[in-house]
Amino acid sequence: MTQATVPESRNVLDYQVVVRGLFGRNRTAKFAMFKVRRADAGAFVDLADLLPLMESKLAEIKFKSGYVAVKEYPVELRNGFETFVLMSERTLHEERR
Repeated sequence: MTQATVPESRNVLDYQVVVRGLFGRNRTAKFAMFKVRRADAGAFVDLADLLPLMESKLAEIKFKSGYVAVKEYPVELRNGFETFVLMSERTLHEERR
């Protein structure tokens, strides 16, 4: 007989750039979220490391004006599936341009 395996579970943090404003080829009003980094829950991620990633993503999508934020989302990985709790994000940085 084989033993039943316990599902592997790991807690991580996703860092996402949230953009609401004018961007894209046509510079129309849009909303989008882009994952820029994933780190273990115990690892320290400095905001100074995330801001250059945010700026490069804004340049990539041709951001014109609007609201920009960097948010941290706790995520649980279990057997290849991601689970998260709605409204559990933490805002690390936000600005209007």
